[in-house]
Amino acid sequence: MSEKKVRVGIIGIGNIGTIHANNILAGKCPEITLAAVADINPARLDWCKSVSPETKLFGSADEMLDSGEIDACIVSVPHFFHPEYAIKCMKR
Repeated sequence: MSEKKVRVGIIGIGNIGTIHANNILAGKCPEITLAAVADINPARLDWCKSVSPETKLFGSADEMLDSGEIDACIVSVPHFFHPEYAIKCMKR
């Protein structure tokens, strides 16, 4: 019997978000899958597409959070934006 993996999204796929993504993709967190990422920088989305073509890409956090594609979210934006995005995550 296979267990259902938690579908995780990452808001911000810059320095720290990339570390989280690479750890997930390397299987270091076998109970989760990288389902989606959101970033305002198209170059970072292109990077994610190149390393994980099955991951859904979004140009905004709101689009990703409203997509139904994720069960949980990692906030990896500059620290002064953490409260804003954490609240958005918890509301959903």
